[in-house]
Amino acid sequence: MITVTPTQRKLIQLTSFYFLPLSLVIFAVTLATDSIFVKFGELAVYLVAANLFLKPVSVLVRHPLVQPLLAQAMTFRREIGVASFWLYLAHSMGMFLGRGLSIDFVLNPKGFLIWGAIAGSGMWILGLTSNNFSQRILKRNWKKVQMLAYVVLPLATFHAAKAEGEYAKFILINGAFVALKVAQWWVTKKRSMSNPQLAPQPVKQ
Repeated sequence: MITVTPTQRKLIQLTSFYFLPLSLVIFAVTLATDSIFVKFGELAVYLVAANLFLKPVSVLVRHPLVQPLLAQAMTFRREIGVASFWLYLAHSMGMFLGRGLSIDFVLNPKGFLIWGAIAGSGMWILGLTSNNFSQRILKRNWKKVQMLAYVVLPLATFHAAKAEGEYAKFILINGAFVALKVAQWWVTKKRSMSNPQLAPQPVKQ
């Protein structure tokens, strides 16, 4: 059984919330190049994708050696989300300020930046609500707000694909995610049919 000690969990949280953004600022100041900021954006997209892929993969993969790893990873989804937000912020600020982009250029409906801007709006909402205070305020609605990541992923990957002029990665990532979610739904349904205790219970009036 794989376990994470409270000290290790705290260290991971500190890294995600504080050490990572500090490191990104240092990188931005010392290695301020377009390629670095592009990489930040790519890493942000990959983390968003990883966060969304975790749930269906954890349902589908039941191998005794892999399942504990996935179970532990699921407990760090908020930290992964926060890390993706910091990487997105470094990417967007670096590209916007470094290239001296105008708002009109960013919002050009024929360009690729507008897709990144729309995805970025979602990232701001996700980032600002990824904390205990927001969970207490939003209560049951917190998970609904976090589902905005389902919209951010296709927008962000389309932004990247349009910028590169290559759509294979966009199709692969989003196609794989849709396939995994369908498989998750199907497997969950089959398991609930074979074991009625797993099926959703009716609400008592």
